[in-house]
Amino acid sequence: MRTNYLLIVFIFIVCACYCQTVEPSSGVEWNTIQLEFESQYAIEKENNQKLNYWSLPSLLVRYGLLSKVEFQFNLPVVRERLFVNNKLVEESNDFGDMQIGMSVDLWKQKRILPEAALMVRAIVPVGNARDTMDAGTIISLNLMNRLGNQFFIGYNLGLVRQPDGFSSGFYILNLTYEFSQKLHIFMEQFGDFTFDDFLSHNLNIGFGGTLCKNVALDISLGKGLSAKMNYVGMILTWVLKS
Repeated sequence: MRTNYLLIVFIFIVCACYCQTVEPSSGVEWNTIQLEFESQYAIEKENNQKLNYWSLPSLLVRYGLLSKVEFQFNLPVVRERLFVNNKLVEESNDFGDMQIGMSVDLWKQKRILPEAALMVRAIVPVGNARDTMDAGTIISLNLMNRLGNQFFIGYNLGLVRQPDGFSSGFYILNLTYEFSQKLHIFMEQFGDFTFDDFLSHNLNIGFGGTLCKNVALDISLGKGLSAKMNYVGMILTWVLKS
């Protein structure tokens, strides 16, 4: 169960799991601040054990340092409850690992060549773990193809070295259809792996839209394809000029 618990943490924190976990292929505009308030709730069951994971509304900050460089900062707040035979045996409320880094736009889409950005983040342990673990890293190549005016294919390929030294790769494939500039639906698959084996697969579907000029909301439902896990997520995005 502990191994599966780490997979949940990877999905919801290391990949900064918003309603859509796929990272964008371009950064926010220069001198623009984008605030993303995220919350996810997950339930995983295995034999007589059940794990409830709740990421309280956490804040991801994106800031356009330059025209092609974006600064990123995230410090999630998480609540975990472990049940055995329907009895609560462990509970914690704490900060998750802090993430800080940058995303650099590489090039725009040219015919079939996708738009691309490179994201690098440090994973900095907080709380009790900060004295016993080194910083980890996330490196991700974020790609996107626009097919016409309404259909988008986004995909990420990345590597993660967690603070405890465990390393793995991940992929994310996202299909988005825009009915208009104010409403879209999406479907997404996430997976992570080592050189020896695939660790997990998850499917995510949802919808989102613009609430007003600079505020948007996304809601999604997800299911583990390789584990008995279900989750729901929501993200509120607020774009500001600094």
